[in-house]
Amino acid sequence: MKKIVYTLLLSLLLTATTAWADESRSYNFSRGMEAFEQGNYQEAAAYLLREVKENDNRSAWYFLAVIFDNNGQEGLALTAINKALKLAEGDKADQALCHNLRAGLYSQLGDSAQTLNDINQTLRLQPKDPDYLLNRASFYIDRKQYELAKLDLIKALDLADKSQDQYARAMSWQVVLAKEAKQYDEAISWANRYADIDSIARLDMLGDISMDMHDYAKAAQYYIEAYDRAGDNYDTDSIEVIADSAYQVIAQQLQAKMLQQPDTMRWMTLMGRVALSSAHHNDGVAPLMSVVERDPDNAQAWFYLSQTYEALGHVDKALGALERVNEMFSDDRFYYAHGFMNLNDSRLSVARTDAETYLSKAPADPDAYSLLGFVNEYEQRYDEALDNFTFAVTLTDTASVDHLQARYHRALVNKAMGNDDAARADFEAVVAMSCKDTRRARAAAHLGRRELAEDIIRERLDNCPVDGQRKHRLRHAACAYAIMGDNDKAFDNLEQAMRLGYLDRDLLLNDLDLEPLRQLPRFKQLVDNNKPQPLPTIQK
Repeated sequence: MKKIVYTLLLSLLLTATTAWADESRSYNFSRGMEAFEQGNYQEAAAYLLREVKENDNRSAWYFLAVIFDNNGQEGLALTAINKALKLAEGDKADQALCHNLRAGLYSQLGDSAQTLNDINQTLRLQPKDPDYLLNRASFYIDRKQYELAKLDLIKALDLADKSQDQYARAMSWQVVLAKEAKQYDEAISWANRYADIDSIARLDMLGDISMDMHDYAKAAQYYIEAYDRAGDNYDTDSIEVIADSAYQVIAQQLQAKMLQQPDTMRWMTLMGRVALSSAHHNDGVAPLMSVVERDPDNAQAWFYLSQTYEALGHVDKALGALERVNEMFSDDRFYYAHGFMNLNDSRLSVARTDAETYLSKAPADPDAYSLLGFVNEYEQRYDEALDNFTFAVTLTDTASVDHLQARYHRALVNKAMGNDDAARADFEAVVAMSCKDTRRARAAAHLGRRELAEDIIRERLDNCPVDGQRKHRLRHAACAYAIMGDNDKAFDNLEQAMRLGYLDRDLLLNDLDLEPLRQLPRFKQLVDNNKPQPLPTIQK
């Protein structure tokens, strides 16, 4: 759980900005904070570094620590926060803020003892602050020390002002605690008490609890009711995640909504999204087509229609729909999406043009380097791919999935080039990463650590009852078994992934880890079964 004690960081940063604003009104500090608040962290760091050089300003050191942390430079962040902490001696509130931030840094570095020590220091300095109590409760929950967490949550609720956000956060953490401890009746009770604070959030909580209980039909009912009440701003990700496991229930409810509210296209759009995420692609074409016929400028519906066409194997139609979106909302990210769509159909020359165009427009975006890296990897232009993935590794947060992906593919390229030591170093780094990703099993397989690879696969599949996530994990498991020479298990996992809707042709044809399978008759059959499906007939 990355940055556990940062649960409340934003509110604490706002407090820090207010508390320390009067300490320094110098030009460098003022310009640095202006850039910081606008998200221009590189510019903010430049001004704040000048400030600490001239004035040794504790506020500047504090925000430098935040910026360094945001850049994945934990060592520099620790140095900066220690400077701020020393300069804050005598001011309990500011010392507590520094200890809170340092706790987050130690948490990322995996030092649980020091993390807890700093959290305790915040409470020694500010014993009646509900925010710090909630931070410690979250620390205990993550370590399954539920009784200790409960004590902090009870105290936080007692101290929090019922009219403030602190009280709502304390209530929501009670739900989290009960859910994590699998005390579902208690979790439901706390969620129902949340109705007085936010009735939509209550429905979300009840849906989440139902998901944990594997009652996906009930979860779907809660999420759809929340969407009905909240309107178009409601995030439907939860509905899409469980669509595989409760498709019939969700589809039945959405069809009823479409009949009850025939002029409301939001239900048709949601039906298209649910059909897409659950691999019932044919069911999504008609509702999405109906939306774009009624509202030709509905970019969202065009986008999901493009994804549906691609999933059905009709790439030309998919590209046309995506280009229609770009006509309405020109965005540089179009080239990234367009490039991956071409890549996924092995149209490598067009994907290269898209990737190079996107890189020229967004030279600091690691996604641009990764996309170009994939094209070069698939075309066996390994020197160029190595450079691409190295840039992506450098530009991504060291704890992120994007970093893991870039580092893993750099390892593959190094291995293909015969740079075995460099490949091993990256594979070792991927295995050691704290983020839970099934590609770690693939790295372990390359290192010859079968037991670890299978442990990772087992953990990722056992803890993934939702098919929308499971299909991706099965594909990575297939690659791991192919690397280890267990072709039967590799095919079994790959076929399961494809039955659940995994359809990326580029991975079948170009993934280096699947090379051992590509000469086998069973692979040819798998590719033949992955041909485009006919589009459904649309009845107006």
